[in-house]
Amino acid sequence: MLKLDDTIHNLLTDKEYDADVTPCEEYIDAAKRAIQKAGHGLEKIKSTATDNLKSSPTFPPVNH
Repeated sequence: MLKLDDTIHNLLTDKEYDADVTPCEEYIDAAKRAIQKAGHGLEKIKSTATDNLKSSPTFPPVNH
C-alpha cells in the first residue's frame, strides 16, 4: 500500500502532491487502526477458544 502510494506521489506535481498527501496519510492511519483492531479481536477470540477448550470436559474416544 505504501509503495503504491509513493509511486503515485512521484507522478504528481507539487500542488497535486500537497492536496493528496493529507487524505492519504489519514487513509493509511485508518487502515493501520483497522488492522490493529482486527488483530486484537483475533487474539481475544483465540484466548476465549483456548479457555473454553481447557474448561470443557474430556470424554473417552468413541469406538466405531
